[in-house]
Amino acid sequence: MNMKILNNRKLKNYSTFKIGGTCKYFCEVKNVSEIIQAINFAKNRSLRCQIIGSGSNILFSDQNFNGLIIKNSILGAKKISESKDSKVYSFGSGYLLDSVIRFTQRMKLSGIENLSGIPGTIGGAVVQNSGACGVEIKNLIFAVEIFNTETNQVLVLKNKECEFSYRNSVFKQQRGHIILKVYVNLNKKFKPVLKHQQIRELLGGDKKISALSIRRKILELRSNKLPNLRQIGSAGSYFKNPIVSKFSFKKIKDEYPDIMAFPLESGYVKLSAGYILDKICKLKNFKYKKVGFYKKNALVMVNLGGAKSVDVIYLANIAKKLVKDKLGIEIEEEVIYLK
Repeated sequence: MNMKILNNRKLKNYSTFKIGGTCKYFCEVKNVSEIIQAINFAKNRSLRCQIIGSGSNILFSDQNFNGLIIKNSILGAKKISESKDSKVYSFGSGYLLDSVIRFTQRMKLSGIENLSGIPGTIGGAVVQNSGACGVEIKNLIFAVEIFNTETNQVLVLKNKECEFSYRNSVFKQQRGHIILKVYVNLNKKFKPVLKHQQIRELLGGDKKISALSIRRKILELRSNKLPNLRQIGSAGSYFKNPIVSKFSFKKIKDEYPDIMAFPLESGYVKLSAGYILDKICKLKNFKYKKVGFYKKNALVMVNLGGAKSVDVIYLANIAKKLVKDKLGIEIEEEVIYLK
């Protein structure tokens, strides 16, 4: 076996939250051959198996993980096809999403710049159907190459087969799929997406809007409301934006006229979880033990130093109960809890 299987690794070192116990076995994979080796190692020992990327959207339990953690480090970028208006590139699923964006801008391609600054890998972004500033990654996906751990087959799923929805995909529901490559459709001609009000305000009267200028403004916006992960442990936005019916929204709007909301094509309404937690629940900078809601953004939970997963969950439950009591709706975690 070329790949090394390591013992008793501290999981907090593989999470941007900097929280977690140890795992019995750990390995890093860089290609499909090493994935097969890792999966076979786990199967032969009847071990639980979990693949991770950069650990930016995960909360590890304080308890030890009695199985194999596989860190995805599959890289590489390659042009697959080209048409009059676009190019399709494949990216290794372990490629950091922001590095993908920098690569596309060097190639003078656009369409993905609104996702600038989102931590994590492009594979993880596909699993979560990550989105920001009016763009979801599903809007850019041509196809996804996967390894099926049950059949040991490499398959290619087209966009519709990925079953994307808000912060969800088939990969989040079916654990037997490991993403190998992501095929991204990129624009040769710049087409700005300016649905996000704050981006329009930051751009102001700038007449020379480009993919690079949008990227810079988005990075500026994120730096003003999100912690620096090199300094403060966090998993980013902890909760999803709740989606409610028009009837429920009217009742909430009557009580909280200024609530931030976004009508959806389905007829439902997406509410701003950040607004709810900040303005309605007053949780910004609220702390419990070594965990707190970030002083600049109530949607983000931060590790104040030496935090435990049980404390994160306790604080999350406080937030969920407050939202339920005040608005009569449920909010759901975006961060994945691995125990």
